[in-house]
Order: sequence, then structure tokens, then C-alpha cells
Amino acid sequence: MQADAEAKLKDKMHKDAEEKKQSPSKKKENNKSEPTAEKGDISEVVFDDGKGTIAHRKEMQSLAPGIEIEKQIIDTFVTVLNYEERIRTDGKDLRRRYFPTDAVLLNEDKDQAKQYESFENVIKNQMNASESKKKMKDVELAFFPKVVAAGQYYVIVFNLLKANAVILDNEKHDDYNKYKEVFDSVKVLFLKYLQKHQNPCVEKLSKDKPAKVLKMKWKTKKNKIDSGLYMMMHMELYQGESTTN
Repeated sequence: MQADAEAKLKDKMHKDAEEKKQSPSKKKENNKSEPTAEKGDISEVVFDDGKGTIAHRKEMQSLAPGIEIEKQIIDTFVTVLNYEERIRTDGKDLRRRYFPTDAVLLNEDKDQAKQYESFENVIKNQMNASESKKKMKDVELAFFPKVVAAGQYYVIVFNLLKANAVILDNEKHDDYNKYKEVFDSVKVLFLKYLQKHQNPCVEKLSKDKPAKVLKMKWKTKKNKIDSGLYMMMHMELYQGESTTN
């Protein structure tokens, strides 16, 4: 019996030695049937709110310095801000409400009825996600982040208490035409939604006046790559105050 045990041990040691000699590629081939999770996989899901907002590692990496932030990161941040607003107020007074970047998709081929239907669905989905089940009439500030070009962002904010709108943009320039088409489209759709739900600010907000582009002291012509980061900070920190405050 001792001889048999020694023979089995030697055989095992021989097999172990042969296995160690195998190349890494050969080992991988032998174990190809075993699923493995590759560390740092760019397709890995890093954020998923269970309601359609998903961000992968690849998009999260766009938060690194010197890289334009992906719009999926903005939508993820919108979800986080809405959650924090509910926590901050205990779900009783949702002063600020944030909407995703695709709330208004400008498409010349899409008729107004379909465009409004798409817009209303986004609003409803966002509002239904609220634990407080509050209506839009309880919201003071409505934020609509916009992507105007690759990596270029600004946010439109409707103040339902004061019945006006402002635009927060880190780019320093004096051409309102940059915002006009997008703002007019967002305003038309948002007013239609507010009117349908009998919001008291509709009449005042319906006046034909442009949004006020706030002149913040940190505006710049040089830094365009960080416009997404600027916009995220604007959304988080803006409370409806004037530039003097």
C-alpha cells in the first residue's frame, strides 16, 4: 500500500510540473470554457438605476482630466441629483427637478405631435420615479441639460416660481443665437406640458421673451473640453439666485 501511495504521489507531482510548463495561452485555451471577469473591462456596467439609466466603465472613464464627458455621465448625474433632492427634502418639497439630455431631441423629420409625446413620456417617467409622487406644480426649478455639439454642454433652467428661464453656460460669448433654437423648442414643449396639467405659471411663462444668459465670473473662451463638468456643477449648485449672489 505504501508503494502504491508513493507511486500516486509521484504521478501527481509529475502532472503538476507539466502543467506549470504550459504557456499562458495554452492554459487559457484549456480553461476557455470557464467564464472569467476581466478586470477593467470597458463594457462593465458601473451604474444602473434599474429604470433605464446605465453607464459603463468606458463612459465613466470620460471623467478623467482632459477628456470630454460623455452624455451618459450627465444622465447618471441627473439620476443622482434627483435622488439627493428627495433625500434632502425627505420627499416633501422637491424644489428642483432634473431631466435627462434626451428630454428634447431636435429632429426636423419628427412632427410636433410625436415630439411632444416623446417629451411628455420623459417627463412622466422622471416624475413617476419620485418617491413623493409630487406634481410639477410643486417644483420650483426644472433643469434641462443640453448637448449642442460633441462635448459642448449648457443647461436651461425654468423657474416656475418666478415664471422665467435662465441659461447656465461656461462659454463666454455674446451670441444668443447659439441657444435660441434649442431654447424655443424646449419652451414650447414644456409650456404645452404645463398647460395640459394646469400649472399656474403658464400664463406668465408664455410671454415671448428670451432666456437670460447668466454672466458668471468663471466664464471662459479657452476651456471648452470641461463644459460638461461645468454644467454638472451648475446643476448641483444653482438655487435660482441672480448672478450678484
